[in-house]
Amino acid sequence: MLTAAAGTALSRSSGGNNSRTISHEIALYTKTNQMLIDAAIGAAAWGAAYLIRYEGLISPAASRQMLLLLLPILIGQILASILLGIYRFQWRYVNIGDALCIARAYLAYSLVLISIALWLEQLRAGRTFQ
Repeated sequence: MLTAAAGTALSRSSGGNNSRTISHEIALYTKTNQMLIDAAIGAAAWGAAYLIRYEGLISPAASRQMLLLLLPILIGQILASILLGIYRFQWRYVNIGDALCIARAYLAYSLVLISIALWLEQLRAGRTFQ
């Protein structure tokens, strides 16, 4: 039987009269795992946004764009979370203040993306910001 010990390790115990316990140290709740979970959720949200935008029929050009932008978007999201300290929270005890910090991190990253999009549009049109 596998059991979680303090949320960080799994231990395997054999049944019967033999009370020998073999402990396998598997770190389940690491910062790396949190980042991978964030990336997976972000990728799913990115794909869902494209499906909603194109009503389920994504053209080959839009599909190529979605895949090309996926990695930079996810890396930026993870970096914003790291820089703004999201991964330092004790997730078992998240409160309203922590939720506001998370909202600020995603808002800041969204504003960076919007600024880049506007700047690129200005460059494409041959104009610069005054």
